[in-house]
Amino acid sequence: MTFHMVDEHLAQLDAARPDPGALRRLVRHFLADCPECRSRYGAELLCRFERLPDAAMPEPIVPVDYESAIDAALEGALYWFDRQRDLASPAAPPAEFDERTVDSAGCARVEDLLARSFAARYRDPQEMLVLANLAQIAAANLDPLEVGREGIADLQARAWGELANAYRVNDDFRAALEALNRAATFREAGSGDRLIRARLTELYASYLNSTRYFEEACEILGAVDQLYREAGDVHQAGRALVVRGIYERYRGEPRTACALFERGLRDLDPNRDPELILTARQSYIATLVDCGEFRRAHRELFASGLRKAVEDQPLFLLKIDWVEAEILAGLGRRQRAETGYLNTRQGSIAAGQTFNAGLIGLDLAALYLEDGRERDAAVLAHEIFESLQALGVAREAERALHLFVQACERGVASGLVARHIRHFLERLEREPHLRFRLPA
Repeated sequence: MTFHMVDEHLAQLDAARPDPGALRRLVRHFLADCPECRSRYGAELLCRFERLPDAAMPEPIVPVDYESAIDAALEGALYWFDRQRDLASPAAPPAEFDERTVDSAGCARVEDLLARSFAARYRDPQEMLVLANLAQIAAANLDPLEVGREGIADLQARAWGELANAYRVNDDFRAALEALNRAATFREAGSGDRLIRARLTELYASYLNSTRYFEEACEILGAVDQLYREAGDVHQAGRALVVRGIYERYRGEPRTACALFERGLRDLDPNRDPELILTARQSYIATLVDCGEFRRAHRELFASGLRKAVEDQPLFLLKIDWVEAEILAGLGRRQRAETGYLNTRQGSIAAGQTFNAGLIGLDLAALYLEDGRERDAAVLAHEIFESLQALGVAREAERALHLFVQACERGVASGLVARHIRHFLERLEREPHLRFRLPA
């Protein structure tokens, strides 16, 4: 029997602490997109669930699968009811409410939810998914007499597209593809807005990249760049170039990637997406290192102001420290490079980034081997193998690391082999079908 909402369910939600089982069914039902219940109760539930201020959100729960995402949404909803009860007391500070969100309606509500979902993509992927779901519910409940059918179709296309992106970020690729198909259907019924077409094409390219169709993703992003330029949005065209540069780097084409980064960075508007510019600059510098352009990378790093810009983001600072150590090693400043690698590796371990710590360790081992410090390299090789084995890396990664340990013990390892394994482990994360082979 199909479960549908009735008025009594809304009454249950008005309780000080609603029944978790009932609320779980409601959350699952709405995430499953029931048209009948969404039509009757969508606007009412939207008003209830979206009133939670951003500052009052509990610590994010990282979902390991779709069931966990549902449970996390449920926990956030239950937390909201507790917060609502607290805020109803005279002592509750009304300043915690986001009046723009509480009072928003219609199209403005959809735009606000889409903006908040996009802003959460780096910080909290699960919140990104919940907000995108609310956006598509809000878009479906717009009044066609006020907005017009084409206007509603445009907003639904955008909302389903961003929901697809949120599913992708949360590794639910089947749901992402289904949402992209829904978005395409609504786009065809809409006004024909070129920016919507460009954005949905860009999101499809992101989906292809995440599902390891790298070449196809790069080809599509070339078309996205042109679509945005035809629509007059130079910033988004620059963004497409930067994203394509990241994908070309994944494909092992660093020089192509560098050219794309240079063009894209010139077009980006720092006021529209400052986080993207920081990521693009860091990726550009890292790609210069891949090309062996160490002096140029050194100049770009210190001219970029990256360290100052991300001084309150410790994980981003670790990326900068890592690429700086690589630059110093490439410039022959080996003592400073060693210090940089050691500090960055320890910082990554402290931050729980065991895999990155292993990659940095391989860079450091390469430095030791090139300096004739075989014993230090062998000790480090054992540490890397044990830590990544405990992490549960793929069998081919474990095999590559085991061979490296044996080579170090026999005194036949080299810096070339260490760096080859490091790059293999990076590629294996994106292309799990790869098989390890020693360099010729």
